[in-house]
Amino acid sequence: MTCWAIWNCRNKLRVGEVVWPLNKVAGVARRHLQDFQQVRRCPSMKVHARRPWWKPPDAGFVKVNLDGAIFEDLMAAGIGSERT
Repeated sequence: MTCWAIWNCRNKLRVGEVVWPLNKVAGVARRHLQDFQQVRRCPSMKVHARRPWWKPPDAGFVKVNLDGAIFEDLMAAGIGSERT
């Protein structure tokens, strides 16, 4: 956590954001660690698996997926397709 706090301050400084004073970094890291440890003590919830939404097309049918993108800065566009 201490390494993360130092890394986070460095990144904030790099982009001109306000950072914690150096003498507060250890305390911030300690609080984050305490929060993490407290969450880890909470009982976990069971995750129920969901059935997949996609299914192959019926016999005699074709499924086509399309996607596109526009890049304004390049004044370009693209399109893609996939047949299943």
